[in-house]
Amino acid sequence: MKNISFLTLFLLCFTNSISSQSLSLEYDSYSYSSPGEVNEMKIYVTNETDQNLPIIVTKTVITDLDVVSTFCWGSTCYTPTTSVSTYSEVINAGSTSSAFTGYVHDMPTNAEVPVRFCFAVESDISDKVCAQVTFSSMSDAMSLGENILDFNIYPNPSSDFIKFSSSEIISSEIHIYDLLGNTLKVINNFDDRIDVTDLKSGIYILSTNIENNSVFKRFTISK
Repeated sequence: MKNISFLTLFLLCFTNSISSQSLSLEYDSYSYSSPGEVNEMKIYVTNETDQNLPIIVTKTVITDLDVVSTFCWGSTCYTPTTSVSTYSEVINAGSTSSAFTGYVHDMPTNAEVPVRFCFAVESDISDKVCAQVTFSSMSDAMSLGENILDFNIYPNPSSDFIKFSSSEIISSEIHIYDLLGNTLKVINNFDDRIDVTDLKSGIYILSTNIENNSVFKRFTISK
């Protein structure tokens, strides 16, 4: 029960899955970096329809702080003054795109910068879905973020297997959950890799214990 409680807290704090009529998003609610660094956030966009859709992006920075925010959509990266992408990115029917990254450059000290990114069908901009994310350099948030980032999964995204690295001793049991908290896999006595060929494309949570502490890490399957 203790592990499930930690998992629930992790899911509530760090992940969101929202949808519109045609699109759905999966993303972390918070992104952490040290002051002065570039803080970046990936958002995964899924076309839920049976047609290929060209998608445009809008950006709204929700703060009075003097910050520099940019984003890349597809092969185009936009300037800080750009709030609407000038090019659309086509997402094939039923596919998920990982072609979006949002940035806040030169993060202020002990600051939180909320930014809203909206993804809309180019032919009907009312058919849209938005994600409000917070870029943070808060010291307490960094402590939590560093605790999670100490545990690394690679390759990420993956299609067939994952490996992980940590400077600490990892327990012999690995749990993999979906974003609803359902247990999908329990792995014991693993070698240097974990087979994930049975998982569908999407975002998952891997958990284990490091020195008796529960650790969770998000990873993506892309096929």
